[in-house]
Amino acid sequence: MKKAIFDKYITEICKLYRFADESEIWSKSKRRDYANARYLLFFLAVRRGINKREVQRYAAEYGWLVARSNVIHAVRTMQQLMDTDVDYSSIIRRIETATTI
Repeated sequence: MKKAIFDKYITEICKLYRFADESEIWSKSKRRDYANARYLLFFLAVRRGINKREVQRYAAEYGWLVARSNVIHAVRTMQQLMDTDVDYSSIIRRIETATTI
């Protein structure tokens, strides 16, 4: 069930960032939009109750090997953005609302 939530988050985030397909979120590029998309994914997953080990495993299924420390960094970074930028707060609420199972 948690994998289905993770996959729905990917779909919603790709729509938000207007990626051509879902593989773009896993691009090896360090461009800020790709990194923010992944950070947002990790943040939403952890916030939803998916533990960091599962986040790593689900990302690995897409070919993205992520260290636990990177997931923690992503969560902290997105929390700071959410606290300071109302746009991120509304985006996060919209995605969470759209991703109910």
